[in-house]
Amino acid sequence: MTSRFETLFLIRKSFLPTILVVVCIYLLYMHYTEGYGYINFAVIFLILSMLILFFNFNSLYKIIVEKTGITKVFILNRKREFIPFTSIKSSRLEFVTGAETEAGQITPGFYICIFTLTNGKEFLLTPQQYENYNQLIKQISENRSE
Repeated sequence: MTSRFETLFLIRKSFLPTILVVVCIYLLYMHYTEGYGYINFAVIFLILSMLILFFNFNSLYKIIVEKTGITKVFILNRKREFIPFTSIKSSRLEFVTGAETEAGQITPGFYICIFTLTNGKEFLLTPQQYENYNQLIKQISENRSE
């Protein structure tokens, strides 16, 4: 089973770089049409937006649940990292509370699944990142019990 990204999650990840690129295009437009000296700012905005875009998407990965483990496929460099089910020491669910105001709770909370690995690292699955979060958790628990 392969994970599917939440659309809203990807929009949030790309929002700031998109705004910076729009500002960069506007500054370049102003430079070429009005003759203002915005070219240095445009280059800085372009570099900054590319760096933010790289860092935002560098840690994103798809998950493929297989019979013997979980494969993480990183989006930018297509690097694969395999986590065998035998290296998962424990798993737990943690509740993340939703946003609240004085008027009451705006968004409901949600559970994230934290897998503790034998090497001391942790592997997180969140419903904010994956639209098929429940199916992934179910598939992992079924494959781990076999």
